Amino acid sequence: MSIKIILSGCTGAMGRALLEALKEDNEILVVAGICNSLNTDFEFPVYNKFSDINEEADIIIDFSSKYLLNDILEYADRKNIKLVLATTGYSSYDEEKIFCMSRKVAVFRSSNMAYGVNSIIKIIEYATKLLNKSYDIEIIESHGNKKIDAPSGTAKMILSSVKNNINFSPNIVYNREGVLNGRKKTDIGIHSIRGGSLLGNHEVIFVGDGDVIKIEHITLSKKIFAKGAIEAAKFIADKNKGYFNVDDLVNISSWEK
Repeated sequence: MSIKIILSGCTGAMGRALLEALKEDNEILVVAGICNSLNTDFEFPVYNKFSDINEEADIIIDFSSKYLLNDILEYADRKNIKLVLATTGYSSYDEEKIFCMSRKVAVFRSSNMAYGVNSIIKIIEYATKLLNKSYDIEIIESHGNKKIDAPSGTAKMILSSVKNNINFSPNIVYNREGVLNGRKKTDIGIHSIRGGSLLGNHEVIFVGDGDVIKIEHITLSKKIFAKGAIEAAKFIADKNKGYFNVDDLVNISSWEK
């Protein structure tokens, strides 16, 4: 029996990538899509608002915009539909609303669905514990020129992992514009690059007095995010409620295929 999906953001780059990945998957069926303008180039009906959807579904996978969050949460609450939320740019208030919804339905939330990205975050956690006493830490993220939020959600995930594994209270410095007093020992720099068709690269640099250590993830294809969203949907399909993220998936055998 197929897992029935509503795909929010079906006409976007990630929506298209997910549909392409699903061609090789017989466990998930997309029954409806959401996009800004009606589009008939799909094998399922497409709507521009959730209230118009007639089809029954089990899960919403969202690769759209943070501005749809309230509509998604309202619809999920009303229809008791589970959520895979992969959109970035949410505020802390938005994240709190998402967590509250997880008390009613199963919610899988991550700013980055890629197994590789979440693997290097684990590596960064360990490296930070080893190096933070004597190395300066800088984070650099680069994306294509159409990405609207900065820093990226993944960069924020990396920053959070660094902050949780240092032995001092950090001073977060964004892009260093207007910083005239040099670098403080407690600074953690975070920098954003936007250009061309970059898919999303993330790098953490540990700079010592005589050496530099770099940990980097380079995205070569959007299919890594699509695969992660598909596995997330399968993971929560049998969950009634609760808040889940990629940490809950790292030991699932299907990720190793």
